Amino acid sequence: MAPLPIALNGDFRYVLAASALLPAIGFFHSLNTLYWRAKSKTKFPLLFADETVKVDPKIDAAKKRFNCAQKAHLQFTENVNLTLLAGWITGVSYPKEAAGLIAVWAISRFLYVLAYSTGEPNRRMPPNFFNITSQVALIASAIFTSFKAIV
Repeated sequence: MAPLPIALNGDFRYVLAASALLPAIGFFHSLNTLYWRAKSKTKFPLLFADETVKVDPKIDAAKKRFNCAQKAHLQFTENVNLTLLAGWITGVSYPKEAAGLIAVWAISRFLYVLAYSTGEPNRRMPPNFFNITSQVALIASAIFTSFKAIV
């Protein structure tokens, strides 16, 4: 079998630049979750705070915010790898488009965690629209790019 020659377009640097946002956002997720864990007095190894146990109005509100921050963080870790991989596959043929979609995904994930961490889950919906739309576009374009490469 002959090796697969891949020549990256010089514009692939935009894909790398947009991709660099993702570790920063992941780190922010970690800090945000740790902050609300401390405020809610939720000890490790508990994954979520028990909201059924009422302690104090401030701590109870912090529990809700911690649970929302934790959920946003888990969703980020579930989706960042497939989004990044789809972006890099797409970026082989369409680097500027891939970079733009990765950037939209990253910015919407940042806005998503800020909105979700308010403790009001419905606030996450506006950034979620851009998040899902950009992710679906990246996945579809990665599939298209892959089929284009083998046909």
